[in-house]
Amino acid sequence: MVKTMGDAFLVIFDSATDSLECAISIQKSIIVFNKKKEFPEFSLRIGIHMGEVVEENRDIYGDSVNIASRIEPLAEKGGICITQAVWEQVRNKVEVEYVRMKETRLKNVSDRFQIYRVILNDQSSNHGIIEDETKSRREYVRIAVCH
Repeated sequence: MVKTMGDAFLVIFDSATDSLECAISIQKSIIVFNKKKEFPEFSLRIGIHMGEVVEENRDIYGDSVNIASRIEPLAEKGGICITQAVWEQVRNKVEVEYVRMKETRLKNVSDRFQIYRVILNDQSSNHGIIEDETKSRREYVRIAVCH
């Protein structure tokens, strides 16, 4: 973990596969936690992007960090969103379903991005890609994961 920013965490991994597997593990652990009903329901939205970052004074920043933080709100409550760059690395390695969302522009980023929603195995019996034309919602409890 690099740092926290309000209600967000910035975490880096050695590979896109490691970052997605960690995100899936986190979301599944939260599902189990919430089933105990000992506390109010808890949820996270996770955004994962991979790219170069600048490391300075024990901190990281750069376009890749901004992109990860911009796709996180596109995830559903308890969900994970990844960019095309991540999808290309994990599509044949992590057995989940990927829902292709509409290509989108991200705030303060000039390029359009293809974003995928990750559907956890217990949410679907199919694997592959599904097209999704729904609009994204925005709420705040965040983890931005940048590789």
